[in-house]
Amino acid sequence: LHPAWQDILSRCTPDALGVAQSVLIERTGPMSTGRQLVACSYAEAADMLGSLVGEVTEITATGVLAAGRLVVQHRTATGQAGEIRLAPTASDSDRWRLKVKTERVKVEVLWEAGLDGAATLRWLDDSGNHEIVHPAPAPDQQILAEFERAMKSEPHTIRWSDAIRAAELADAAWLSLERRRSVD
Repeated sequence: LHPAWQDILSRCTPDALGVAQSVLIERTGPMSTGRQLVACSYAEAADMLGSLVGEVTEITATGVLAAGRLVVQHRTATGQAGEIRLAPTASDSDRWRLKVKTERVKVEVLWEAGLDGAATLRWLDDSGNHEIVHPAPAPDQQILAEFERAMKSEPHTIRWSDAIRAAELADAAWLSLERRRSVD
């Protein structure tokens, strides 16, 4: 629901900056280790990834969960690629970086203080460098607006299918780590 996230989704279209071909999501900061790293932190990032690249058909996970490091590579049926890198740190700063490569440009979104904080969106195209700073969202207002759209049967962001997809990807990532192979 972050304004920067809504902005990047609206820009990664054929008519704007182009459709995402590859996506990298990096997160550092305070996170659980072990199975919770996959079940919670990875699932949250996987939900974001799916919104940009579509339905993931294969994943390969590597890492050391006890140390809190996880890298998951994703592939879609259409050939789009995604990667999620999680690295818990002792720092209090929950830092997220999203890099998107489209047919025409490379786009980056940086949340220095977590997804609840301000975000900076940057890209370079034929007309030059662009930078937009989005303030921290007002969560109560956004959640109520989403609820209102859902009650009116209008398109809205939060859907159960997204939560289910993220949970299924988390299970597949866990299987990939256990079996040390790619999982369809």
